[in-house]
Amino acid sequence: YYESYLLFQEGKFQESLHLNHDCQRLLKSNTDYFLGSKLFEMMILIERNEWDWLEFKLENFRKTLYATKSKTKNRIQSFFHCLQHLQKLTDSSRSMELKKFRHYQLLTSENESFSWQPGTFELIPYHQWIEKLLKVN
Repeated sequence: YYESYLLFQEGKFQESLHLNHDCQRLLKSNTDYFLGSKLFEMMILIERNEWDWLEFKLENFRKTLYATKSKTKNRIQSFFHCLQHLQKLTDSSRSMELKKFRHYQLLTSENESFSWQPGTFELIPYHQWIEKLLKVN
């Protein structure tokens, strides 16, 4: 799991995706890590500009998310909604529209149930990844 994130940070998206898939079966017993690995998979797809594949993964994740109990469900749900929102926007409107999007604002807020918790499944803070992706100021 951790190695997959390291490969992602190095821009080795295909290797990261492969390694992430390999560990997902083992992560099913830990709900937050399993959901986090699914979200991470979608981050990789976005980095690879695979929007059609992302649409399929988002729909599958939606079903999984709402059938699952998680300690960090608020943050996971908000990031999921951000990914859905990103998928619907055009390249030119993504940054401006996202700044106004409620779920993005929640991810960047001080609200405890939405704030990033270091040392968890979320090795790359979702809001920081979005900011870097879109160069949000």
